[in-house]
Amino acid sequence: MNTSTTITRLFVVLFIMAFAGCSISPVDESKLKTSYSDVDGAMALEYDHWVDFSLPNSQGRLVQLSEVLKEHHVLLMFYRGEWCPYCIDQLGSIEQVLPQLGQYNVRVVAVSADPVAALNNTKKQFGQDYLFLSDANLQVTKQYGIGNAQDLPHPAVFLINKKTVKQDAELLWYFVSSDYKTRPSGQQLLNKVQTLLKDQ
Repeated sequence: MNTSTTITRLFVVLFIMAFAGCSISPVDESKLKTSYSDVDGAMALEYDHWVDFSLPNSQGRLVQLSEVLKEHHVLLMFYRGEWCPYCIDQLGSIEQVLPQLGQYNVRVVAVSADPVAALNNTKKQFGQDYLFLSDANLQVTKQYGIGNAQDLPHPAVFLINKKTVKQDAELLWYFVSSDYKTRPSGQQLLNKVQTLLKDQ
């Protein structure tokens, strides 16, 4: 085995080891019992409601949150981007429970600072059940008060119930954390959905 081959294999092993270490840590269950935020200025923490917006999807078409809420409950998640292994790990964790979320008529709307072109790559990786939206200028991130000093969104999840004839859509629960490594897993989010939407 020549030196070049050895170096290449060593690089691959180190890359795999580094990436394997970049998995999310599930949230302590005590922080999931009620809505949680440790981010100063988070909109939901102050006003306990959701904000409507329109953003382009992976095809560049504008999608309005309130229109989605006419048909589905929404699990609105903000993530940093396709380059973030913790974000990809969380998306993968949620992907495992998408069929069960669908049984509760929950649509996952995933918002990042990625441009539309990057959303295409993420959508190819995770399929059609996610609705990926581009907040490239961070306008919506700022509306929700979850931007950080690096011009990225803090990882956040908002559960909003579907609009009906009798009531407007309302924010049921949220989790916003300044620790980008600690996020609710797919199973933890499913458990929350089952608890809050069991009678809807």
